[in-house]
Amino acid sequence: MEKKRSLKPILIGIIILVLTAGIVYAVMSTGGSKKTEKAKTETQNSETSTKDTELKDGEYEGTAKGYGGDITVKVTIKDGKISDIKVVSQNETPGYYENGVKVLDKIIKANSTEVDSIAGATVTSDALKLAVQRALVKAGAKESDTAKKIEEHKNNILNAERKARARRGGGGLIAGIGGGGRGYFPKNSKFRDGTYTGTSRGYNGPIKVSVTIRNGKIASVSILNHHEDYPYFGWAKRVLNRIIGTDSANVNTVSGATYSSRGIINAINNALSKAVYTPDEVGKGKGNNHGGSTKPGNKDQDDEDDNANKPNKPSTPEEKTELEKIKEATNKMIAALTRKGQLKEGTFDGEGGGFNTTKGNIKTKTTIADNKIKDITVADGDDYADDITGYRSKAIRVLPFLKDEKNGRENIAVMKLYRDYVEKIQKAKDQKATAEKLIGKKHADLIYNYANVEHVSRGVKSYFSQEHGKKDMFDAVTGATVSAGGIGRSVDNAVEKSENDAKTGNTITAIEVVEPADSVNPYTKKIMLRANSKQPLDLSELKVALRKEDGSEIKVAYADFDKYGIEIKDKQTGEKLTHGMDISKFAAKGAMTAVISHKESKRTVEMAIWFGAYSKDYVKEMEYSLDDGKTWKKVENPILSDENKNNIADRQTVKLPKSYLGKNIKFRTKTISGAIYNYESKEGMQYKKIKFDCVTESYKDNANVGFALFITFEEDKSAPKPPTPGGEEAGEGDIGVTMPAGGVLNHQKIADIPVTAGSGVTLESAEGLPNGLKLEGNKITGTPEIADSEFTDEVQKTYKVKIKGKKGGKTIFKTVDLLALQDKDRDGISANDEGVKGDNAFTPQLTTLFITKKLNDPAPTLDDYKALVKNLPKDGSVTVEVENPPNMSVKKNYIVTLKFKSTHVDGIGVKRISVKVD
Repeated sequence: MEKKRSLKPILIGIIILVLTAGIVYAVMSTGGSKKTEKAKTETQNSETSTKDTELKDGEYEGTAKGYGGDITVKVTIKDGKISDIKVVSQNETPGYYENGVKVLDKIIKANSTEVDSIAGATVTSDALKLAVQRALVKAGAKESDTAKKIEEHKNNILNAERKARARRGGGGLIAGIGGGGRGYFPKNSKFRDGTYTGTSRGYNGPIKVSVTIRNGKIASVSILNHHEDYPYFGWAKRVLNRIIGTDSANVNTVSGATYSSRGIINAINNALSKAVYTPDEVGKGKGNNHGGSTKPGNKDQDDEDDNANKPNKPSTPEEKTELEKIKEATNKMIAALTRKGQLKEGTFDGEGGGFNTTKGNIKTKTTIADNKIKDITVADGDDYADDITGYRSKAIRVLPFLKDEKNGRENIAVMKLYRDYVEKIQKAKDQKATAEKLIGKKHADLIYNYANVEHVSRGVKSYFSQEHGKKDMFDAVTGATVSAGGIGRSVDNAVEKSENDAKTGNTITAIEVVEPADSVNPYTKKIMLRANSKQPLDLSELKVALRKEDGSEIKVAYADFDKYGIEIKDKQTGEKLTHGMDISKFAAKGAMTAVISHKESKRTVEMAIWFGAYSKDYVKEMEYSLDDGKTWKKVENPILSDENKNNIADRQTVKLPKSYLGKNIKFRTKTISGAIYNYESKEGMQYKKIKFDCVTESYKDNANVGFALFITFEEDKSAPKPPTPGGEEAGEGDIGVTMPAGGVLNHQKIADIPVTAGSGVTLESAEGLPNGLKLEGNKITGTPEIADSEFTDEVQKTYKVKIKGKKGGKTIFKTVDLLALQDKDRDGISANDEGVKGDNAFTPQLTTLFITKKLNDPAPTLDDYKALVKNLPKDGSVTVEVENPPNMSVKKNYIVTLKFKSTHVDGIGVKRISVKVD
């Protein structure tokens, strides 16, 4: 690992990095970036704008990669304009997210994603812009280069940070990328007193801390758990001494343990994000309206601080009167939800949405005997779909309250109602008004961020704890209250079934989807429905089974759903789904969850419906050709798709003899109707997995047809081996050659490779060398000139070189491998070292980053700057442009930007140097 190397080279590397980062930071945070921003803006303005596009009204979702993972947004179009943007989910670092989300207001105002990114949160704001742009395309925006440019800009920032992190073993390139601290909380923010937990990633895994705030300052920090190595973590903990007693975690990391100390700082910031508030926001619900949790990764359900259940500020007489009315209304709801009927004996399954409903519902089993709840078990392991299992242990502390003989049924109703209130507030258009109506202003004032489920939970929990005497129950589940609410829902669902069965004599115990049996969700392994988004909803093949107590079952086709009291609805909206209905409004989302319910038994089952170009015209044949399509050979016994066994899979293994190596090969597939889809690859046949792209976009009209085939080639050892041509293998010592272990660089002159001949051997030729190399006497020399298109995604190519000679009148040969590395931009750095994207822009190597000039000296010329570049090609293929030249009449340290454009690639290389006028 990087951390376990000697500290001396690490310290030297840090010194070098600090000097370099200082120059980069100066440019990124001062006027040095103005021309770049201007050029970027000019470029964006030339693209197709949503301002000139007629957008379809509705809600559309888009997703893009942020710093911490996927960011999903929901864009609302009204009257053809962007009227609102909500963040559905994100995993960004606290502070950066709050800063970066400001870009959404710019987008709404401009009605376009062609706006500047947010300084200090570039990656997050770029990701948000890209997610919005993808949503706008669904709304009818024209395709343009805007999305591509946003993603390239974001990836350039990420790549810069990753390279810097790799060089020094952790941390960020500069504060604006990998930093943390108070600088990214609002300027006038304060911290509420209490104890908060936070998590972040260290070098080896998550770090969890507990932060205590007293009098608005950090009073103490405890490390709850970590996975770091000693002594590095011991060194990293020294940051705690610098943080305690301050009102921020804005400190430097510790040399030698940078990654670990950064993990501690980010974990503290994560905890502080739960305590932060601004004075003018208290009770007003201010802040951005775009939503999204501020917590990265797996959300911490520590939704309560030490003050959550302490008395709030005194209520006014008017508020007290209003609160009494609210309490009375809630008591009526609790009474209505409390199940008072006779219960049927047995064990009943229940489901209810808890903290992470996107993963599924919380499943429980409730055992009833003597009209009482005797036992409740909560699903565990892979069956616990709510959140990571660490929170399950906290959430199940609610079970004794739900099983209580005297108050159990009421407690179930309260926990269910608590979770319903949280959800109702979050879904409301006017969240603050809804919260005040449901729980009163006194408790609604505890909610500082209505988009954050934990914040909303804090207010609702306070209400039920203080106004309805349920403090003990809610205190027991602190840290996992939302999941406990899901357990309450799930148990209520089970008790409802028991009550219903006792009342009606129902014997149906479950409902299950049994057809279409050949359509299986590859993720859940459950039956699902695939619907063609351009056609009316087809439910004709849908069939369910009603399972009975005695083990028998009744299979019911969709045509008989009404007869058996079965209906199917959209889970999100509750809208009934029927055969032949228009599904365009659902299809825009790509997928939906349907709930199939049996009214009499109150049993339900969920089923995923995917929308796309689905068809019953399945792929039935796959063939390949080695003679440019003149003849075709069928792929025998092809693998069938996991998703649908009627369809041939896109991934196959084909065995071919060695004599076919390097040959061009084509594939095609045929469907039941006879439609043919052709696939090609730029690569010749090799023993590895090769991607073959469909040559047209016709695959988009049939979801059974893949956009590409992924063929793994293996040697067919049963085929006869052809005789070795051109003589016999050289003996020991006859021909000697050692190819360079690191390979040769394309387009760069190689160091001569010696070739030795043994006694009685005369060297004659070298076959199979890349273009530009040759055997000259007893050495291989020259400059490889391999067409850039010949390189694979691995950006390297291996050549079988056969060195031939004569011995005793016979031809002998020795075969060796020569590795050639791609250098598309001709900068002398292989694509292996700088990556495919790095190889798309010339990377200059300078003799120095610093120039010193006297006041009023002549300014450095273009040739002066070029003279600093060690790897500048002499053929003129790379041009150099100078930005921000120094003013030689003013003493100052200037940052000059050099831009390098190669005729061989699209990207632009950038280098910044310091010119000091003294």
